Amino acid sequence: MRLLILIVAVLTVQQAERPWKIRITDAREPGIPMIVSGRVVDKSRNPMAGVRVHVYHTDANGLYQKPGKQGHRLSGTMWTNADGKFEFRTIRPVPYPGGKSGEHFHIELSGGGLPNSFATIQFFDDRPTDKLHVATGRMGGSATYHKGFAWKPDKSINGQRLDVELRF
Repeated sequence: MRLLILIVAVLTVQQAERPWKIRITDAREPGIPMIVSGRVVDKSRNPMAGVRVHVYHTDANGLYQKPGKQGHRLSGTMWTNADGKFEFRTIRPVPYPGGKSGEHFHIELSGGGLPNSFATIQFFDDRPTDKLHVATGRMGGSATYHKGFAWKPDKSINGQRLDVELRF
């Protein structure tokens, strides 16, 4: 009986340390609020649990960090749950100054049976659209492009919601 209680306690602590939902920004951050939820699945569309998902993106000025600072200011790490799901709340990214990059999220994935991999979610339109590209691939390898993902307005956050499936 003691062993069972100890195992449950360890699992509960690990789950608390490895959230599948995170908040990158709060209400004070300038920009359009956005929720991105997704699933990491294999080629047969089976969920991949325990995958580390690290995301970063630009702020409302198109910058990764404030002048004179290092690293990605708007970033966070979560782990997929048993259903392969992850979710983060943030703001919609803005193109780099000059506007030629398009709005995009960088996502680095590892663990849970997945070799070091990446995904990029790029927007091409300012209206709810399916003009969105998702590229997935292995670090140092080629990318596979998926079309048809769409963002939509979300009145509950006075912003936008994006649902994606990252297939490896």
